[in-house]
Amino acid sequence: MNQYDSIVIGAGHNGLVCATYLAQGGQRVLVLEAADTPGGLAAGREFHPGFHASVAHSVNHLSQVINAGFNMSFFDYLNSHRIDHARGLLSEIDGSSGAILKVAFTVGFHSNSAF
Repeated sequence: MNQYDSIVIGAGHNGLVCATYLAQGGQRVLVLEAADTPGGLAAGREFHPGFHASVAHSVNHLSQVINAGFNMSFFDYLNSHRIDHARGLLSEIDGSSGAILKVAFTVGFHSNSAF
């Protein structure tokens, strides 16, 4: 059984930032998320087949905190988690047509050019 010093419930922007601060402080952190992708309100959602948008249209105030603490923007921080998730999914794909694009949308990249 794995043991953790801290468990963060929710991989929204606040949970991810909190987990990162805890991990940087030496804690063994487990992040639990009910949704398929991290990001909370900052993550995009499909509101109609083929149409995606972010629930929170602006998270600029978050970027100031993340820029100062992690030397990267919120979107770079979130994308690093999306890329890790995509790597795992890509190792499992069967090579069917559109599989890579499906992985991109699954992890939260909602544009062909963003992935």
